[in-house]
Order: sequence, then structure tokens, then C-alpha cells
Amino acid sequence: MRKDHPLRGRTRDSRCMPSSLPAVAALALLVLLVLLVSGVAA
Repeated sequence: MRKDHPLRGRTRDSRCMPSSLPAVAALALLVLLVLLVSGVAA
């Protein structure tokens, strides 16, 4: 049980775990939003 917590925290980014999918989706949406705003501003 003790080894599961640190491993989950460290391998959350490297492994394609369901818990990391929302974070990746949010990051992608944020990047798209920034590109869209920068494109409109330019």
C-alpha cells in the first residue's frame, strides 16, 4: 500500500493512466486557447 502512492505520483505523467487524462485534455485546451487568442491578437 505504501509503495503504490509514490509510484502513482511519479508515474502519473509517464504512464497513460485514466487519472492523468483530464489533466492532459485541460492542458491541450489551454494551449489551443492561447494559440487562438494569440492568432486573433496578431
